[in-house]
Amino acid sequence: MNIKNSDFLSSKKNIKLSSLRGNDLLDLLYVVENFDFNYRKKLFFDEKITFGTEIEYEHFMRYKVNNFINYYYPEWFSKKDSTCSFGGEIASRILNNNSLSWKELYEICYYLRSKKTDMYHKASS
Repeated sequence: MNIKNSDFLSSKKNIKLSSLRGNDLLDLLYVVENFDFNYRKKLFFDEKITFGTEIEYEHFMRYKVNNFINYYYPEWFSKKDSTCSFGGEIASRILNNNSLSWKELYEICYYLRSKKTDMYHKASS
């Protein structure tokens, strides 16, 4: 496939990311890990559209995440996930494309990152 790094982010190309293999996949991972993403309060879709997410993590005590979520984000859910042997999953409330939803998601991810949780091996989002 031999794709230039800038091609991954081009709005003029339609690259099926799940089909990438080998060096192309490594190139994409390099671009994502080194790309300076700017935080946005909204994305380019209608605020009326609802969505949700689940964030799995490992190598951190679930009861600490439970306490954090219950105290700061009581509309979100912290629960056990059978694929994560030492960790769990955070399920969002119903989200919209607005600054509050994106701020909550950012803060929860920041918390998990600050605790050095593992979200790469058995965990996903």
